Order: sequence, then C-alpha cells, then structure tokens
Amino acid sequence: MPEWAVTALEFLAITVEGVGYAILLFTVVTFIFRYVAFLFQRLRGFECIRRFRDIRLELMSHILLAIDFMVISDIIHTGLVQTRDSLITLGVFVLIRSALAFLLSLEIKDTRSEKQSSSSADD
Repeated sequence: MPEWAVTALEFLAITVEGVGYAILLFTVVTFIFRYVAFLFQRLRGFECIRRFRDIRLELMSHILLAIDFMVISDIIHTGLVQTRDSLITLGVFVLIRSALAFLLSLEIKDTRSEKQSSSSADD
C-alpha cells in the first residue's frame, strides 16, 4: 500500500476515534448536568421515574454511538497493522467493544419496551 494511503487511513482512523471520544465526553458532561437536575427535582418531591428512565436511555444511546465510532476506527486500524500480535490485540479490542455494543443495544431495547408499556398503561 502506498505511504500516502497508509497516512490517510491512519488520519481517518484517529479522526473517527476522536469523534467517538468527543461523543463520550459530551455525553458524560450532559449526563452530569441532567442527573443533578433530576436529583434536585427528586429532593423537591417530584415523581421522576420517567425522567430518570429517559436520561438513562439517552445516556445508553450516546454511549452506543461512541462505541460504534470506536469499532469503525478499530476496523480501519486492522488494515494497517503489520504484525500478528498487533492484529490479535486489535481483534480483542473489536470483540470487547462489539460485545459491549450488543449488550448495550439489548438494554436499550428493553428500556424502550418498558417505556412503551408504561406509557400505554398510563393511557
């Protein structure tokens, strides 16, 4: 592979991974503010079960999106590694991140169905 292509792919992989980390950073900061607001509402005596579930669902969705970006970065890196040990290490990272993404998507699905069932019960 030409050197310019390797450099471009490395830049692309770093950029995609950076987007994933930026999403995580934004998610954590947003979650902290929303969670603190939730706690203040709860202290004032408001019933906030739905609000907490919505905050949690949004948090999980953003984390899943960030993991997807990181997996894409790992896939790009897979084409760039030169040694078998590096490929194995990268494969383990992809496997762990993919497993986390899968389990998180199951949790999101369960939370959404729980939200829908409680919404229909309230009607």
